[in-house]
Amino acid sequence: MKDRTLNDFSARALNRNSAFQNTRTRNRLREDIGTLRNRFRASGEVNKDEFDTYRFQLRQTATIKVSLENEENLGFFDVFGTKKRVQAKLLNGNGSTLRSTDRVRPEGEDDFRIRLRAGTYSIRVTGRSEKDVEYELELARSNRNSNDDDDFDDDFDDN
Repeated sequence: MKDRTLNDFSARALNRNSAFQNTRTRNRLREDIGTLRNRFRASGEVNKDEFDTYRFQLRQTATIKVSLENEENLGFFDVFGTKKRVQAKLLNGNGSTLRSTDRVRPEGEDDFRIRLRAGTYSIRVTGRSEKDVEYELELARSNRNSNDDDDFDDDFDDN
């Protein structure tokens, strides 16, 4: 019997799991942001079979704001933008959803704020259409540890 190396097992596992590569849904880790310091902006395209994921870390407890804008034009035949909607979900390190935006219709936007402990998180942007739908995502970290929501937007840097 031939001695096998770790590379032999890795190649075999890839060939055996090639069926997973042929599935319709693909998770694209668009960017590992690293430590979220102030603001992060990104744009991209998603559809019902392909979504984008952005991973980030917090070194201490912080409040973040997640904003999602649907960049698609509202089409005449899809007056309500039913199929061209996008959604952003905040996931913890285990992949469980902590919070999400509404399903944002074309030319619309939604956001939410949430206080998070130190750790690793990700934002997953998904679409409902078979065709690509353009979006713009923004993450902003509060500059101070305040529970006062009256001036909450003033806590975020414009940079």
